[in-house]
Amino acid sequence: MKKNLITLMLIPALSLLAACDSAPTDADVQQARRTQLEQSIGRKLSEGMESDIASMKIVECKKGELKSYDCAVATNAGARQVKLVKAEKAWMISQ
Repeated sequence: MKKNLITLMLIPALSLLAACDSAPTDADVQQARRTQLEQSIGRKLSEGMESDIASMKIVECKKGELKSYDCAVATNAGARQVKLVKAEKAWMISQ
C-alpha cells in the first residue's frame, strides 16, 4: 500500500519535471519573436508583421546549454536559425 502511494505521488512530480525541459513549440517561437519586435520598435505590430510571425514553424530544435535550444525555423521569407532561451515565464530569442 505504501509503495502504491509513493508511486502515485511521484508520477505527477516527474511529469512536471519533464514538462520543464521540453523544447519550444511553434507558438513559443512566434511569441518570442513578437515580443522581441515589439520591444525593439516600441509599439504593436502591423498586420503584415503579424502574418510573417504566424508563418514561423520549427523545422528542428537541438538542446543547447542550460535552458536553451538552437532551432531551425521556416518563415515566409525563408529559413533562419534562432537560439531560444527559457526565461522565467516564456521563451526569449537570444541575440
